[in-house]
Amino acid sequence: MGEKEKYILIEKYLSGEASADEIEQLNEWYMHTGSEEIMWESEEESEVRERIFSAILNKTSSSRRLKQKRIWYSVAASLLLGLSIFSYQLLRTANDSKANLITKALPAKAIENKFILLPDSSIVILKPGSELIFPEEFVGKERKVELTGEGYFDIKHKNNQPFTIQTGKVKTTVLGTAFTIKSINESEIEVFVNRGKVRVENEERELAVLTENRKLIYHPTQNIQEEKPIVLENNFEWEDTNLDFDGWTFSQIAKKLEQRYDVKISFPQAELEQYQLSGTFLGIQNIDEILSILCRTSSSSYSKISNNTYEININHKNINTK
Repeated sequence: MGEKEKYILIEKYLSGEASADEIEQLNEWYMHTGSEEIMWESEEESEVRERIFSAILNKTSSSRRLKQKRIWYSVAASLLLGLSIFSYQLLRTANDSKANLITKALPAKAIENKFILLPDSSIVILKPGSELIFPEEFVGKERKVELTGEGYFDIKHKNNQPFTIQTGKVKTTVLGTAFTIKSINESEIEVFVNRGKVRVENEERELAVLTENRKLIYHPTQNIQEEKPIVLENNFEWEDTNLDFDGWTFSQIAKKLEQRYDVKISFPQAELEQYQLSGTFLGIQNIDEILSILCRTSSSSYSKISNNTYEININHKNINTK
């Protein structure tokens, strides 16, 4: 395609007079006959493109337009190519993000809380009746998750990648480490800070910056909020409930751990299932830490068969299962 023909086609495209064949020629030129065709037929892309060209052309006086015509055509071609690539990449990124999202939901009738280990090793403890959506891997400028219901968060700090939780129209940005978010049908949202600091905001303004032992109660419909001190034992006790064992069999404990950590635990030796154990564990301990302690006190050992499957075996045959 000659230079003059390129300019004529660009001018016809900007004036809306280009045919389908001529637009196809421009596409092939801009994409250098790449392996993936990117078309310009979106109304939104056309609207944005027209605004850009209008702004460029309006800033050029009529006396300079003729002189700089070749330059502006080059700019126009570059912008068209940039917009096409940007639109394609944006669409591909959005589709990839949706495809890679993980949803962890806990029914309201569930007895156990749900322990969730995020890709960055941050910990979330989900309460029954809640749901957490997060990506398989945190990429980009921020680590973002979506919460419905109530969850306790213990977040790994990363200077260059802040952690945000979207709860309806309210966004909480982690500036510290441990806190709880509770959403009641989006009519009332509560944020409790155990340690560290968080910033809470809606779509229009910052609602509060909460520090240790402070909480925020926000009513989105009325757009009003209240900040007050909290009593930790009243607001954080649920995160470590259901992990207090007194004379339970190993099998009973395993069933509780399976529900909480979404894993499968098996006992090749049946007698080990009846071994009685007692203990109290913090809600933020992971499954490996808990199994390690339980096995040390029961003359046994555990092995990880797969990501979500564990096997517990007897180390000594003379353990007392009574």
